[in-house]
Amino acid sequence: MVMNKISSCLTLPKSARLKKRRDIKEVFEKGTFVGGALLKIGILKTQFKHSRLSICIPKRTTKKSTLRNRLKRLIREIFRVNRKNIKEGLDIVVIIKDRRLNKKEDLPSTSLKYDILKSEILQLLSKAGCLR
Repeated sequence: MVMNKISSCLTLPKSARLKKRRDIKEVFEKGTFVGGALLKIGILKTQFKHSRLSICIPKRTTKKSTLRNRLKRLIREIFRVNRKNIKEGLDIVVIIKDRRLNKKEDLPSTSLKYDILKSEILQLLSKAGCLR
């Protein structure tokens, strides 16, 4: 029981995940996009009290599903840690657009990937006016 409480506070809640295809499509059609060197972020204002996140990593970025899933976990963790700094009522779609995130020779450690992704995401959210 204690383990469930601990693990539930260390994950991005399901209510904060943008899952439905029509909601993601709406962000692509009506949202505004800001782009950086590695990522592109789509943002749409909604009527919900909390912000929701979706992550798109195309197969052309990397063929290996383990690397795509690792990147998704890193991005979800960045949003979980910084949720209090992100304005409420936003649907956010993060799109990885650079293959450099998956090359071991460019990024030797996981902590370096985390730091690079975190700085890029926070910079783009700030640029879009989504941070408090």
